[in-house]
Amino acid sequence: MVTALAVVGMILIIPLNFAGPALFASPQTILIGCLIMGLWSLPFLLPSVVVRKPGSAIIASAIMGIIGVFTTPVGPMAIIGHVIGGALIEAPLACCLYKYKWWNYFVAAIAFGAFNGFGYVGYVRVPFDFSMTAMMVGTAVVSSCIGAALAIAIAHALKKANVGVSVDN
Repeated sequence: MVTALAVVGMILIIPLNFAGPALFASPQTILIGCLIMGLWSLPFLLPSVVVRKPGSAIIASAIMGIIGVFTTPVGPMAIIGHVIGGALIEAPLACCLYKYKWWNYFVAAIAFGAFNGFGYVGYVRVPFDFSMTAMMVGTAVVSSCIGAALAIAIAHALKKANVGVSVDN
């Protein structure tokens, strides 16, 4: 199931990887990148929400990285980038001792959005004032939380259809 979710996640990530360089062209396009952060967080969150097993985000992100080596412009760096993304989701869940409450996924989404939001702001190398930085990071966090809500909704729809249901759900 984790492998299938990783492959489905790549349907979103491959186009985002090709659009990525254009999103770093100017400070205005960085804001667009922060706005679509939820699309980035969804493939990393979905395996944890659906499978509900420790390590599912890391395994899925490693699979996505291996696929990304051949399908994205970044080559072997895709493995490192995807594993970092999976770790950003997995670490908050591990800190919560894998209790898998709905709010744990939002904590993971906040960590993902904040890390990537600050990364986007730092990548441009244009000095932003505090309010602009806060707006961009806040936008990335809110977008990631929308991605978490979407992942939870997809997991509930799959559970209702008896697809990917594990014994401990």
